[in-house]
Amino acid sequence: MVWLPDSPAFAGIRPPELVWATLNPSVLIKAHPAWRQFQNTFPQVSGSDLVIERLQTAHNAPYGFYRLRRGTHDWFVKLVPTHGARRQAQAQGVADFLSEQGIAVPKLLDGFPCDLTDQVSALGYDYYPGRFSDYSQSDLRRIGHTIGQVHRALTCFPESEVVKQAAIHRKTMLCERWQRLLQCPDQMQSLPEAGQAILRTHSPEWLWHLMENGQMVHGDLNVGNLWFADSGELMVLDWEDSLTAWFDPLKDLAFVIERFVLTVHDASELAHRSHDLLDAYFEINPVTIQSDSRFVDLLQALATRSLLILAESQASGNAKPAESEWQKFCFLYKLTQQYEEPLKQIAAPFVARQDG
Repeated sequence: MVWLPDSPAFAGIRPPELVWATLNPSVLIKAHPAWRQFQNTFPQVSGSDLVIERLQTAHNAPYGFYRLRRGTHDWFVKLVPTHGARRQAQAQGVADFLSEQGIAVPKLLDGFPCDLTDQVSALGYDYYPGRFSDYSQSDLRRIGHTIGQVHRALTCFPESEVVKQAAIHRKTMLCERWQRLLQCPDQMQSLPEAGQAILRTHSPEWLWHLMENGQMVHGDLNVGNLWFADSGELMVLDWEDSLTAWFDPLKDLAFVIERFVLTVHDASELAHRSHDLLDAYFEINPVTIQSDSRFVDLLQALATRSLLILAESQASGNAKPAESEWQKFCFLYKLTQQYEEPLKQIAAPFVARQDG
């Protein structure tokens, strides 16, 4: 079975301002057996002086993100579906490898993952006070520098060939889904009209260009997965996508440009802010940009791929994807069309450097 992601923690392009709600531990324990089992398993965060806060997200309780504080313990705990915990535990092997290379990643605490019920598992980490990016020049340079370090390190990951084969299998599945949608009007018409129009614009073989010049990458560098800790570290979170992420490394950069620049800054700032990111990245990992249209091609392919993942999830009998998810990726596809010329201008100086 090919892994399909669960619904995101935050709807939309960027996470909102973080809001924590303080919960009554005794009420919480009575409300769900998962918390009773958690207290029995981890007595170090039990007792009358325990403080539990829950982050406001799109998760349905008991799933979600929690902060538990008692004495010297300050934990960030995720309650996730059991199948998701297994994959995140597997991805911790990638994070641990990168930690050995000097990349700041959260370490899974001893005793985790822990199955609390048949359907709920817990993942526990130390809590790191900090913030998401403010999209400034200094933040973008730090992000570019860190992604360069990550990409260089991942070229030496011992199981990269396993990741490559898993990525090929996943890509094949998505292309087959696309072909069935084109051949079966009833299936295609079950998708939102905007998504149908995008999927009719290209052919399934087009998706393979995402893997040109491929290597293992993070795969999901959205705003919520880059955490500026108060300790000074830029922490890279959530590595489960990396287990099937064999892409052109420019894919991660295109994704960051989309989420941290195109959807944030004024048109006059797009090139400057993107070059802050790219200059810092190329100082660490000078890969090749073969064409000034490369970021356009990558971003359109990424949006299309995301629509196919939603279609596959829907066809596989999983929970029906939220309408907001379809709208998000249709919006991002059209955003790339809207900013085609600025994206070419962003890439052009780097193509010229290589040509020279």
